[in-house]
Amino acid sequence: MTVAAHHDDTEVLHSVPALKANAQYQHLATGSVLYRQGEDRRGVFKVRLGTIAITRHRTGRPNAIVQLAGPGDFVGLGFLDQYTESAQAVVDSVVVASIDFLMKSLREVLIV
Repeated sequence: MTVAAHHDDTEVLHSVPALKANAQYQHLATGSVLYRQGEDRRGVFKVRLGTIAITRHRTGRPNAIVQLAGPGDFVGLGFLDQYTESAQAVVDSVVVASIDFLMKSLREVLIV
């Protein structure tokens, strides 16, 4: 799904140094959970190394894998207050998170 915004692209470009300043690296061992479905959203993550499985809980059935995210992919995107899926490292992985600043920036830029 594409979200269109009626904003000048320079708004996003000017925010890049602030995004980098707020970035935090997180190392995840194989099997470690980055976030769980239903938890309060605390950020957006970019996969730097490894693979992250994005899953959705299904009552009475195994969780459904909805995405395998690799280097360069973003996980945790969304506009709801809670995560709608879970994220778990398939192999040793590294993600970078621009926590609150990125969430706020996305909402300001994409919500018209």
